[in-house]
Amino acid sequence: MTAGQWLTIPEVWVWLLTTSAALGAITVYGVATLKFRLGAEALEILALGVPFRTIRYEDIQSADRGGSLLNEHWVSFRLGNRVTLHLRRGKRRAIVITPPDPEAFLQNLRRRLQDAPARDTD
Repeated sequence: MTAGQWLTIPEVWVWLLTTSAALGAITVYGVATLKFRLGAEALEILALGVPFRTIRYEDIQSADRGGSLLNEHWVSFRLGNRVTLHLRRGKRRAIVITPPDPEAFLQNLRRRLQDAPARDTD
């Protein structure tokens, strides 16, 4: 290889900084746009308008206010609005989300959970 085919040290740093800044901006924007949609059969977690996680109501055992650090998190900058979803099964048994109005969200979710058929935990 000739000397002209290799990237110089400043070019590598410019590329790393530019890529890091772009990924950071996308991450911050994605967190800022998190939405939690209660559909007919499942809760959808959307970031940038794209559903990233779907949780069927029959898979949710209960939901409470608050959260801890040891759970799966889908949180925005509204940390005081944390709601923990306790799942019936799976590797991660609890998911923390931050809906804009947690009390109204919990009422609506609990109503949907009562109407959903219970899934066996076996």
